[in-house]
Amino acid sequence: MFEKSLITKPFITSDNKSGGFSTATIVIVVFCVLFLVLTIIGAAILWIIKINKKTRYNPTSVDEKEPLGPTMDLGKLTRDYLIGQGRYGTVWKGQLNGEDVAVKVFPPGHRQYWLCEKQLFTSGHTHSNILKVKYLQ
Repeated sequence: MFEKSLITKPFITSDNKSGGFSTATIVIVVFCVLFLVLTIIGAAILWIIKINKKTRYNPTSVDEKEPLGPTMDLGKLTRDYLIGQGRYGTVWKGQLNGEDVAVKVFPPGHRQYWLCEKQLFTSGHTHSNILKVKYLQ
């Protein structure tokens, strides 16, 4: 059915008679290895980019456009010195209209924490250990 000469002949023949690999075989292996290395490098770069992506603050988001409450002239507010710094913001000792105040400053990326704290302080609950909120912005 099959000719014996077709079965016994190699598809790619060796250029040299010593039994080494042909030039075509070497070229194919080099291209395969090169393709594999480039694929691994590309995947590593994409993985690093994905890990390093950070949520960026967008000041034009819908939440930021809504009014935050009554406005207050903060031109007379001074921050005297840093009282404490934590994960969600910094607290400063300050003066507003000649009165001692604590000023808590949240980073732009922590808006949700500010909203939770605003809800806590505007809920109407009072306690001697909780400061009275004068203004939220």
